[in-house]
Amino acid sequence: MEYTELADYEVYAGAVTFWRARSSTPCADAVDGRPLSPQHEKHVTRAPDPDEPSWIGTVFEIQHEFDAEAVRRTLLAWHAKHESFRTLVTRDDSGLHRATYRPENLHLAARDAGSYDTVERVYDVVSRYFDRTVRPDSWPHLVAATVVPTNQEDGPRFLLAFAADHSVMDAYSQVIAVSELDQLYTAALAGEPLVTEPAASYVDFSVAERAHAAVADHGHETTRRWLDFLEPDEPRFPVAPFPNEEPADLTLPQRSISRWLVGPEVSDQIHQHARSLGFGMQPAVLVALAEAMSTATGTADPFKFVMPMHTRTPEYTASMGWFVGISPFTLQLAGASGLPEKLRRADEASAHIRSDAQIPFATIADLLGIDSSPRFVVSYVDLRHLPGAAQFDAVRARALRSIRYSDDEFYFWVVRARGGINVSVRHPNNATATAGVERYLQAFTTVLQELATQPEPALV
Repeated sequence: MEYTELADYEVYAGAVTFWRARSSTPCADAVDGRPLSPQHEKHVTRAPDPDEPSWIGTVFEIQHEFDAEAVRRTLLAWHAKHESFRTLVTRDDSGLHRATYRPENLHLAARDAGSYDTVERVYDVVSRYFDRTVRPDSWPHLVAATVVPTNQEDGPRFLLAFAADHSVMDAYSQVIAVSELDQLYTAALAGEPLVTEPAASYVDFSVAERAHAAVADHGHETTRRWLDFLEPDEPRFPVAPFPNEEPADLTLPQRSISRWLVGPEVSDQIHQHARSLGFGMQPAVLVALAEAMSTATGTADPFKFVMPMHTRTPEYTASMGWFVGISPFTLQLAGASGLPEKLRRADEASAHIRSDAQIPFATIADLLGIDSSPRFVVSYVDLRHLPGAAQFDAVRARALRSIRYSDDEFYFWVVRARGGINVSVRHPNNATATAGVERYLQAFTTVLQELATQPEPALV
């Protein structure tokens, strides 16, 4: 599965319908005393730019006939299962307060958005709706759209796309939603009762996350690692080591790339070689990223970026929410004598990522007086064994992100999927940055291919 913008997805011409939850009770009757997570609190208090969209989502094809009532039942059941979709934040002079609607007080409103005979118009209508509607300070935090194609020669099918604010969804949620929604719709179309047993709630997880945050102070090991990682002057996040000399045109969104670098045979071979040396796939990818950066930009160690990591515990495996933290990552390969030593260094450099991610960065930012955002972020995830992964290609599933405006942010999402290794990138909209990223992706591909052809270690 790729992670791209909606503009990079092949929608089809047809009839568009928008779907959003409504409550039959006022917000004042849904008061919820559970606190927000620190990152949710920071997210909602940061004044949103009304001109810049901020959402993540998913689009995929449901390969059954379109039935509006079945869609309504599907989305209503989905909201009933996941409390995160039913919660919201209100603000008054005393601060922020949570409200959470009960499932029985919700209904799904459908709005006919028209029928269009070009894919460009469909994309424009759907993207504008997502961009205008999804905000961190307004509910609902999740909306959906269906597109029923004019041409049904390939059999019954339609697109289901949804967009959500980050406060109620993360990348894992985007992916597992595909099989969950497909199964709900299949049951709804057949007239079967829909299972709405609640999943473990992200709202409850937020309470636990506040407890994690409470242990952080200036002497905490995670705080110290952030201090060592950040530029000391302000402090600020390190810049990405890409040439970025030309000013970006901030009237245009960042450029977006999605590319398959190597196929499953190469990625499997890399994994086998890493395992033969006592390591997993993640250290091998980190080594490849670092060596490619040295080749593409001529920069020496250390290789530094911010790395997202999921914070889910087993009981939240099937939950929708924002179960993600970030961690500083620094890798030095200078002087490493061979691949085993490089893998060991990468493994040691990433050993603290999971524990650091448990401490919400919003708490660290308050402690250290940080008011800036990460400028170089690299994520690595393996999606091969997630629910529904075997069908992602068949249903044309793709995780989505909204457009972004920035002149210094470089984000890389490295995904290992059944089809191999895919990289999605967003970067400043100028020719210098584009050329630098292209050199990097070429170097990264070369290093991955070289790792796949490493000789097997001699048997003793």
